[in-house]
Amino acid sequence: MSQKEDILSNSIESSIAPDSWDNVGGPGTAEGIYDSLVISQSDDVHEQVAGLLQTYRELMKVDASPEGLGVRPLMVGLERTEHLLPALERPLTMIIRDEPLLDAMAVLVDDFQVPIVIDAKALEDFGISTDTPITGRFAEVPLRVALKRLLKPIDLTYTLRNEVIMITTPEQDEAMLQIGLYPVGNLVRDGSDDPANYDFDSLIEVITSTVAPDAWDEVGGPGAIDVLLPAPALVIAQTHEIHEQITKLLVTLEAAKQKIPKKEAVDPDAITLKAYHQRFGFFFESAAIIEVLKRDLDDAGWDEDGVFVEPLGRPSWSSTMPPSMLASGVS
Repeated sequence: MSQKEDILSNSIESSIAPDSWDNVGGPGTAEGIYDSLVISQSDDVHEQVAGLLQTYRELMKVDASPEGLGVRPLMVGLERTEHLLPALERPLTMIIRDEPLLDAMAVLVDDFQVPIVIDAKALEDFGISTDTPITGRFAEVPLRVALKRLLKPIDLTYTLRNEVIMITTPEQDEAMLQIGLYPVGNLVRDGSDDPANYDFDSLIEVITSTVAPDAWDEVGGPGAIDVLLPAPALVIAQTHEIHEQITKLLVTLEAAKQKIPKKEAVDPDAITLKAYHQRFGFFFESAAIIEVLKRDLDDAGWDEDGVFVEPLGRPSWSSTMPPSMLASGVS
């Protein structure tokens, strides 16, 4: 298996049904040959793999375009949930006072004309009834924020799944992780186009240590994060809410990096000309200072062409300009 195939295989196995592959005792296999991956898996996993590969192809096209994509993710299966995103950003003004969960969601469905479905089986397994009362007061609050505030007190959450906004338990949410591909070339490249020099490790450490630190597989959580190349990207399997937090973090990091002034390449052996003011008063002769410089910096090549140090001007005691030296040498 080539390095490219190995990277792709690792990303697939860590993000899609991670317990179902042979490296952890599962039935699924992924082998590389002729720049291809041969995968043996269930139909459901094959569908997810196909979606991930198609999404990565789209990311590679955008990464190669002049305008780029920034760091916002392309979500696998986005076409099934993209139409829900505008509704989640629409403002909600409403007072809900001890309304049954089922009735309150029905009101939101009518007001926002968006499908909101309660995962009744997951709630039942968790011991929560659809008649559980919920309360909230909202004034021009985005629907996504209002849903979080309504559901958190009764230990529920929402996710985007199968073309609907699904109300479910955190446990079920973690069992249905969403996969996002994040184009992070602007963050991992540091003036080099050699993938061997891309700093993925630092970026992954920042993400996993600041966004839901207990939610990653390295510490026993459900989420996974891995690398994709040649277009530098992170493939992340996480809940909808954590994806929102990761996106916000990466947008902030990219904005901060763009403000850092770029250092121009400097030839350390270049000969430059500079004038140095002697800020020592008038009690030192320039000739004495020059003698000390040449003695202590004897490897500066003072006798080479273009390398010199000379006194500049002879100010009188009444002059306001201190004595200076004109030097040409390695900067």
